[in-house]
Amino acid sequence: MPFQFLSYKIDRIEFKIDNQPRNVLADMSPSSCGISYTISARNVFRVHRSFDTLYFGGMDLNFTVQDNSKLPVAFGSLGIEGAFSAFSLSAEQEAALVHTSMPQLLYPYVRSTVTTVLGQAGITSVILPIINVMDAFAHSQIVITDGNL
Repeated sequence: MPFQFLSYKIDRIEFKIDNQPRNVLADMSPSSCGISYTISARNVFRVHRSFDTLYFGGMDLNFTVQDNSKLPVAFGSLGIEGAFSAFSLSAEQEAALVHTSMPQLLYPYVRSTVTTVLGQAGITSVILPIINVMDAFAHSQIVITDGNL
């Protein structure tokens, strides 16, 4: 499929630690803490140019970190937007770009950002799992809207 990943931006980060004294001493070792999350695809903005087509799409993630007692310790959400350029895509190729390739290329940046934010907050052992992006986004209702820059 002829496309190019141009750029990405983390366009939203929200993070909060439950301000309880117990959380300062909470056991956050990998075997005793966990993370739950939801992830959703954003709609796609498409711009036709004379020599290619630009696609802007992304995802949003909400997460909760639990301590060894399964009590919530931290909450967060973030959003990412990516820019892609494509050349002469069929409808099938465009669907693959939107539902598979875009999320596959953007998710590692989401994962890295969450790990960095949590690490800077003193929660160093929590990493988002690797996911099967094809399964996670295969049935997403992603709408492609045409527009201009």
